[in-house]
Amino acid sequence: MVLQTFGQGDQESQGFRNAVLMELGGHGLFYSVNYDRTWIRKGIINIHSQVGIAYYPPPTDVIDIWFPMMITQNFFKRKHKLEVGAGYSAVRESVRDAENNPVSWEWNGFYTYRIGYRFVNIEKRFLFRIAYTPLIEKDNYSSETHPLGGVSFGYLF
Repeated sequence: MVLQTFGQGDQESQGFRNAVLMELGGHGLFYSVNYDRTWIRKGIINIHSQVGIAYYPPPTDVIDIWFPMMITQNFFKRKHKLEVGAGYSAVRESVRDAENNPVSWEWNGFYTYRIGYRFVNIEKRFLFRIAYTPLIEKDNYSSETHPLGGVSFGYLF
């Protein structure tokens, strides 16, 4: 039993390279649905890319559509990992008239980072993450950091 546990190695290296996650908070602001893909597995390092979407209807008074994208790197071989990453949340924002109808649309975005904990249970195909995920808003003259955090639950396949 000890040899079997010791020989398991990285939980994610046993075949599952894809995950679908629901993130509460994080780089989609209040929520996002994301697809995560593992590209590189080498020793104690895994490199992932992630892309997602979040939609907020007009009455919420939040930017309409968010497309969070990120590259993350995980350290350690077992179920418990340190996760760090950087990315960009592209946003599609509407300008609305008095009746709340969209008059025009514009693209904007936020730089985003992640540092947190990633738990992988290969037997149950379960993924859990909790992280600090600030959004950085930059323009030509200044930048503003919005400190956020996120919790993700996902399914491995």
